[in-house]
Amino acid sequence: MGIENFDSLPAGSLSKANTVYGSLEAEQDNLAIHNKGKSGTQSLRLLGGEKKQVTLTLKESPKIDVGLQAWAERWTGQDPFEFKIIAVTPSGEKEIYDGQKAVRSGGFHTKINATIPAKTTKLIFQSTTPEKTGVLIDDLYIVPVIPMKFLNAEVKSDVWPTIIRKPQNPLLRFDIETEGGLKPLTFTGTTLDMTGTNLAQIESISFIKGGEFLDNGDIVVEEETKAKIIGNNPKAVKLEGSLPLESGSNKIWISVKLKDNAKAKGFIKAKPLGIFLNNKATPIAEKKMVAQRIGYGIGMRDTEVLPTKRVTKCYRIPAMVLSKAGTLIAAADIRYNHNGDLPADIDMGVSRSTDGGETWTPMTIALAFKDALPGFKGAGNGDAALLVDNKSGRIWMAVLWSHGGHPIWSGKQGTNAPDQTSQLVLTYSDDDGKTWSKAINITDQIKKPEWGVNFQGPGSGICMKDGTLVFPCQFWYDYDGTDGVKGRKAHCSIIYSKDQGKTWNVGTSPVRDTSEAQVVELADGSIMINSRNEAGGHWRAIYTTKDFGATWQEHPTNNNGNGNGLIEPGACQGSILYVPNKGGVKHPLFFSNPSFGGSRKNMTIKASLDQGMSWPEKFHVLYDERNGGGYSSLAPINDKYIGVLYEGRFNVYFLRIPYSEIFKQKSTTEQ
Repeated sequence: MGIENFDSLPAGSLSKANTVYGSLEAEQDNLAIHNKGKSGTQSLRLLGGEKKQVTLTLKESPKIDVGLQAWAERWTGQDPFEFKIIAVTPSGEKEIYDGQKAVRSGGFHTKINATIPAKTTKLIFQSTTPEKTGVLIDDLYIVPVIPMKFLNAEVKSDVWPTIIRKPQNPLLRFDIETEGGLKPLTFTGTTLDMTGTNLAQIESISFIKGGEFLDNGDIVVEEETKAKIIGNNPKAVKLEGSLPLESGSNKIWISVKLKDNAKAKGFIKAKPLGIFLNNKATPIAEKKMVAQRIGYGIGMRDTEVLPTKRVTKCYRIPAMVLSKAGTLIAAADIRYNHNGDLPADIDMGVSRSTDGGETWTPMTIALAFKDALPGFKGAGNGDAALLVDNKSGRIWMAVLWSHGGHPIWSGKQGTNAPDQTSQLVLTYSDDDGKTWSKAINITDQIKKPEWGVNFQGPGSGICMKDGTLVFPCQFWYDYDGTDGVKGRKAHCSIIYSKDQGKTWNVGTSPVRDTSEAQVVELADGSIMINSRNEAGGHWRAIYTTKDFGATWQEHPTNNNGNGNGLIEPGACQGSILYVPNKGGVKHPLFFSNPSFGGSRKNMTIKASLDQGMSWPEKFHVLYDERNGGGYSSLAPINDKYIGVLYEGRFNVYFLRIPYSEIFKQKSTTEQ
């Protein structure tokens, strides 16, 4: 009869409905068709409350035991939570599934597998959840009582970089369709043409039976086995393993783990030549070459940090620059206890690459929370922005230092005291990022007491052609409602120094409801600020200034959805970079962010050839399509490559991308 995905039923609350397997019945306020689905757009929802019950009366009572498959989602993280499936037979009721501990919240990540006894006439779905929550069920499938047979197999792939130091890296996926529950088939391997791949860099390859991606970017793993690699001929690499298949849809992932000493360049390439079921060669619908870019995991959760050897739970907030000596300097928050913002136990970590991003030094502490301000203990520092003084070569880092127990945005107005409001501090390196100075507190120079806080926009700052050092910043203060606005609001701006960092000044803000920003110097010498937009909508806030923020001019692409603007997922940090005469193009601008109007996914680099007036789609490169933290930082590498440091979920990754790929010129992509 096929899979029931509930898409044909009317949305909203109901008490009766017909499905491919029979009729649904429920008392009022027990059942609804919800506007979220696993494979389609809708699902069945048991509404919140105690002992909510939905009954499915089967069209056909099975003569023998058959299988029941479905996907479920707990529509709440709160207790109480119970979910059961009960079969009604002539001999009475029998519980066939208990999902109290199994069913997870979010994303239809729980696969239901149960057995329907012979002569079952009804299935009862029963739940107890808090009010206004419930349980979602989708893709309901009763397994036919026939020997399992293979129907088809398709190769699926998208943009999933293979990251050095990351244990799970999806290369491609086989979507295998079968029918029947008797004598199940087993996936026993595949043969891949991996021409163009350096096989010596691969530590292992695994088969993963699972679902789609979790919110953290990893695969939902139902079962995993390490593949046995047969032969070293890249044109025909045979992988052997064993994963049992189920009737219906099966997702079999090929996952790669690279050696820790691999180099972050080139691609892992593979073209499936066929699969093996029960050790028998089986054709696939399409044979296409898949190529996943190789990157580096600069900040990886659950790893030790030098020199303390403390293990961290999360890395966030990437910042990156190219030093005058040609070294890539990458910084990120080392968030030891959780992924939350300041105030928290957070140190500022730094990693360096002297070979264009192919390899990186271990993450080390550049500025520890205990060192941020003398005389104060505890707290932490984070949200780094980096810039390079092109005259002296000094590398500057701006960080937010938070001591009090208040959130960083809630500092007390009317004071700059460190225990009342967060502080903006600087540190610098004169030895190419190897060591860093003691913290320099510039809060009194750049924060007006009537503001609650002023701190850098994370990512990078710039050194202008005349030597002026500029960091983007954001100040927050309360509105009292007299002008119709109430509450604490953010304002993007800049801080700048004309004496190589001895003293600092602050500009005004072009508009409120703007926070994390980045800046570039345009060809005419003006400064463009590109900011996260807190006012709602999905477009960046963009302004320019010719007098260091004393006055601002609205840019034509500001908050602009007409095709010239830059989309973002509600509100998120982005990175903008000006690199003169790169890729054979004069004065290009580059921009990176999650190019999506919903969640933080589809990390994309875009280029503008007209100083930010337009960002043509032909100059877009999607570099990671999975959900992640969404923050990124761009830096030039050399005449051929641009680098991007970006957030996965709890990790920070680095990729190098050819200018030729962005501008769709003759490829110089590494092999």
